[in-house]
Amino acid sequence: MPEPMRRWPVAILACASLAFGQSDAPAPVNEMPSGFVRGAMAGWDGSGTTGQLTVRAADGSLSSCGYDFRSWFERAHEPISVTKLIAGDPLEVLADRKPGQRSCYVRIVHVLDPAPLGRPTRVPAVKPAAPPIPRGDRTLSGLVIRHEGQSISIKTRAGERALVLRPDTAYFGDGLRQDAAALAVNTHVFVRAGRDEYGRIVAYQVMWGEILDPTR
Repeated sequence: MPEPMRRWPVAILACASLAFGQSDAPAPVNEMPSGFVRGAMAGWDGSGTTGQLTVRAADGSLSSCGYDFRSWFERAHEPISVTKLIAGDPLEVLADRKPGQRSCYVRIVHVLDPAPLGRPTRVPAVKPAAPPIPRGDRTLSGLVIRHEGQSISIKTRAGERALVLRPDTAYFGDGLRQDAAALAVNTHVFVRAGRDEYGRIVAYQVMWGEILDPTR
């Protein structure tokens, strides 16, 4: 057999092996960007108090972020451990970075209600006693310039914004659950907010501390 003909099977086998290896290669895992990230729980590595959380986005890409004992995990507004998460759980993650550091840090993880499948079910005759607490549709950050009773005013880059505080507004300082009295004037905050049925901007979550304040 001529020499060139002998090389064809080897070349074909090499190409097939290369293609097979590429198809089986695991998807790359990137650092999670700062801010709110939504996706499905892909896995976690570590313990219940410290480790790495991985989330799969709608486009199939994977991103991970580190958590510790200060990270807040919740399902249906109740605190849970990362060990209670199930692969595929729809998550909303608040990720951030400490000043001067590039590593990602998990601030808060919400397990979201799964979207209904198929046709909507019939509305029950008896309505629930209270509607679920909305999570807001916008994020604001700025400096608290007033904190009076059931409202706060923050100074943002776009100007001053007044926010209504609900009885069930959640407060997080330095990664720990706080009460409203812990929120002081001149504190840099990160607020999850939305409009209520009266058109007012309402704060559902107010967060502050070392992780969120870029001036520290």
